[in-house]
Amino acid sequence: MQFYREEAREANRPQNGFFYADLAPTEMDVLKSLPKGTVLQISEKDGLDKDVFIKSSMLKKLSYQIAVNHVPTGLGASPLHQMADFVRVDALSLEPDQIESTVALLRKRSAKVIAVNVQDRDLF
Repeated sequence: MQFYREEAREANRPQNGFFYADLAPTEMDVLKSLPKGTVLQISEKDGLDKDVFIKSSMLKKLSYQIAVNHVPTGLGASPLHQMADFVRVDALSLEPDQIESTVALLRKRSAKVIAVNVQDRDLF
């Protein structure tokens, strides 16, 4: 199993380690060996898998955090978005008029929105 680390930098906050993991074949004992507070990045497609969703729920209860990418086509991963601590929005995948409504919708949930590929600061 391989994890990729990406650092999230926020003012006056400790850095979180974002790990991209394929949760479906990964044993819980391996995942539990990661430091508490680790953010596990789950693809929206993988989040549709019942076993991945259940593992994500269990890991969240064990003080891990969950991140998911927003997909504008809306594959139906709303339960995963509701559970997520972070939702990544790719600004290039949305039309400018969609960005505001998408971000507003995601902010209604408890997840923090991470915007990537932002070309125009005024949009955010």
